[in-house]
Amino acid sequence: MTAEPADLPSAHDGDEQLRAMLDATPAMVSIKDAEGRYLYVNRGFSETMGLPFDQVVGRTMDAVYPLDTVSRLLRAERQVMASGDDTVFEHRLPAADGGDHIFLSLKFPLRDRDGVIRSVGTISTDVTEVRQVTAALADSEDRFRQLAETIDEVFVLIGIDPLTVLYVNPALERLLGAAGAQFRADPRSFVDRLHPDDRYPFMRSVVGAFDRGQPEMLELRLLQPDGEVRWMRCRLTPARTGVDAPRRWVATVKDVTDQKHAELALRSALAEAERASGAKSEFLSRVSHELRTPLNAILGFGQLLELDELEPVHEESVQHILRAGRHLLGLIDEILEISRIESGQLRLSLEPVDLAESMGEALDMVRPLAARRSIELIGRPRPGSWGWVRADNQRLKQVLLNLLSNAVKYNRDGGSVRVDVLPSATGRLRASVTDTGIGIPAVDLERIFLPFDRLMADQSGEEGTGLGLTLTKGLLEAMGGAIGVRSDEGEGSEFWIDLAGEVAPGDPQPPAEAGAADRPPATPTTHTVLYVEDNVSNVHLVERLLDRRPGVVLISTMQGSLALDLAAEHQPDLVLLDLGLPDVSGEEVLRRLRAEPATAAIPVVILSADATARQVARLTQMGALDYLTKPLDLQRFYRVVDGVLSLT
Repeated sequence: MTAEPADLPSAHDGDEQLRAMLDATPAMVSIKDAEGRYLYVNRGFSETMGLPFDQVVGRTMDAVYPLDTVSRLLRAERQVMASGDDTVFEHRLPAADGGDHIFLSLKFPLRDRDGVIRSVGTISTDVTEVRQVTAALADSEDRFRQLAETIDEVFVLIGIDPLTVLYVNPALERLLGAAGAQFRADPRSFVDRLHPDDRYPFMRSVVGAFDRGQPEMLELRLLQPDGEVRWMRCRLTPARTGVDAPRRWVATVKDVTDQKHAELALRSALAEAERASGAKSEFLSRVSHELRTPLNAILGFGQLLELDELEPVHEESVQHILRAGRHLLGLIDEILEISRIESGQLRLSLEPVDLAESMGEALDMVRPLAARRSIELIGRPRPGSWGWVRADNQRLKQVLLNLLSNAVKYNRDGGSVRVDVLPSATGRLRASVTDTGIGIPAVDLERIFLPFDRLMADQSGEEGTGLGLTLTKGLLEAMGGAIGVRSDEGEGSEFWIDLAGEVAPGDPQPPAEAGAADRPPATPTTHTVLYVEDNVSNVHLVERLLDRRPGVVLISTMQGSLALDLAAEHQPDLVLLDLGLPDVSGEEVLRRLRAEPATAAIPVVILSADATARQVARLTQMGALDYLTKPLDLQRFYRVVDGVLSLT
């Protein structure tokens, strides 16, 4: 089984030409990421190893090779990742036919558009026959000749001092044509057929191998009479048939043009894919910023109105505004999250996680929603009772919360939701969420994880983005897990997740004191806040927010250059800084504030609609105390502002 077009790393989905090229070569072609997981294998890999595509991709080498083989391959890959250079080596593998085959493998780095090595490509050729020829040389000249004359590779036995051709198999004629006879008479004539740029390096490598007495592997370009350039892989190996016999060398030459073209095409396609991915990320970042900016005013003023005493009809209108705004914000966040997963930019912190504790916390979060519809939550586990899994703790809670909230939303009033865990013989843990809701028709189950496909939405009347299960599946697969569903229409559904089991860590650290950030300063004093923002609505919103904090004086400006002067003159206790300013970027303002001794100690909090994780990390590393994304969460805004001003 081979990769479908969408699975192949390519600039365009359905790049059939590249896929056909990789599948046409009998060599094994694979790509692994920096953590050793397979991203792609071709047909030659699947057929040689006897493993379907879906049993290889997403797994590490220990799922394919014996452990003693894995250790050597890992060393080679680490060498490529560390040095950034190609490496060629031989190794043995048990193939699908039950035999122990010898492979000659080329491992090469694959870089992104910034030149950072993100993955390692491997092209492996079965050279068992060639190595059998080399072994047969010492045992029997007759058997050696019979075998050598049947292989497709050029096989040459060379004598040293003087340089003579002792034997060459018929494959030479197929490679060199009429020039084969000339080579038999004078081995040096081979050099004349090489590409001009390869002649000196070839001679230097050959002489060096003869002097060292060590094997040498090299690639070179051979010019055909019609001008075509063919790539050859040549291996020189010293051989001795007796103590007093003159030194002899074995040279094997194999045409690897198809593999070389596949490698070059693969590198080109990956580079184009990286460029396309970068353009997509930039586009999504800009779209997110443009959507979040007006949402900041909508949700910000809506939350302010919510704090006031309103007539019931007005309060209901405010709730409609907030509900619609939060729905749109959730849609933006989920689209960005899915995009990060697809582009490989999702940052995960995989560690041992108490599965029962995470499930319990998720149950507590959906309990109010379940109580409103009298839905019983069954099976709350005790911490530590389910075992530990390897996962990103925050992402795992996101997955469990999504499954539980769906189980409540698509349930019937007075129904129930049950959670359970089932250990696996393979060392994985399976957690399940079962509801008594409307169920899913069998014909619709295959669509359940498709984006924007809100099955049964008309029957349930529940709002949603249609992205929750798509995001859940992506997060689980990024953590090395899986998700599945079983459902009976009209009776309910069971969603389950699988994750790798982990050994419980040592004693956990005591949790941080909760609620400290929620406490306002004990004694209000006069503080100055400088707000740098070019959007008038956002300025008015922050003015209204800080009006609720007595003793806070707000100074605002729309220009970054003026902000630097105001900060130096007024020495504010806090700077709230937007990034998209008309004259000087907010990033430059932050850099200059930190560079000037008079303003270097002033706390700076970023208020921006750019919610990308890379941007947040970069600005905090530059010296920002915190990073708040628009639309503002008023409670978090107050916690940050109160926390900063209470310390100054």
